[in-house]
Amino acid sequence: MAFLDSANPGMKKFLEKASQASIDEDWIEGQTSTYGEKVTGDRVQVWRALKALSEGEARDVVLSISDENGFVAWKSLGDNFEPGLASKQGRVVFEFGNMVTKPARNPEELRTLIVEMEKKMKLVVEITKEIISSAHAKGVLVGIMDPLTRQHTAQDHHKDFEELKAIVKNFVNNAGSRDNSKATSMEIGAVNGIPGNFDGYYSPEGAGAEESSEYIDALMGPQCYNCGQKGHIARNCFSKSKGKDSGKSKGQAGQAYFKGKGVKGLGKDKLG
Repeated sequence: MAFLDSANPGMKKFLEKASQASIDEDWIEGQTSTYGEKVTGDRVQVWRALKALSEGEARDVVLSISDENGFVAWKSLGDNFEPGLASKQGRVVFEFGNMVTKPARNPEELRTLIVEMEKKMKLVVEITKEIISSAHAKGVLVGIMDPLTRQHTAQDHHKDFEELKAIVKNFVNNAGSRDNSKATSMEIGAVNGIPGNFDGYYSPEGAGAEESSEYIDALMGPQCYNCGQKGHIARNCFSKSKGKDSGKSKGQAGQAYFKGKGVKGLGKDKLG
């Protein structure tokens, strides 16, 4: 339809109106004052263009129109194929919005989902001929975020879609450059600029708390059955001494460990 408009300006709007009208000679003549004789008198050229461009069932519809009336042919094509097009449009829009029902569990998964999201957005535009609003696109982007990325970018969620997407991509790409499954609590804290401190960087409260807790546990490593802390196992525990030493605090146990190992630079005066 766009190429017809370039050849005869005003034809696009005329055909859009024709697709919703009951077309006869009186109706066509009544549009002349609005669109001009060049448009309303171009029915044969429109019919021939539709004949050349169509094939199969669509071509049969065009050929069934008598007097080479391209306006009636256009209307008939819409009546025959518009329901299928509307169904396809509805499906691609639904599939795009439905992405939020299966959010990512970690930044690596989110990186894949963002690529899929961009493909679905392009398909929606191609089929519906309408641009997805920034608010709609941003809603889907936030909806597919894993808990860690959502928390990290929370302060940027007020920004427009393209700006937020760039921030999210930067975060997940940086997160993906590290092997998160082997990260220690010290490394996790360092991501936030606070070495060894994970507090404040991510809180499992709110949406996705259970998944977040599992994700954090995986990052922090195994739990010691002796002291209950994460990041080491019982045989390597600083606090594993028993009997008369069982009343010692964790700090005292740690001092005993370093003294036993003879760590350079930690004499009695250093350890208290």
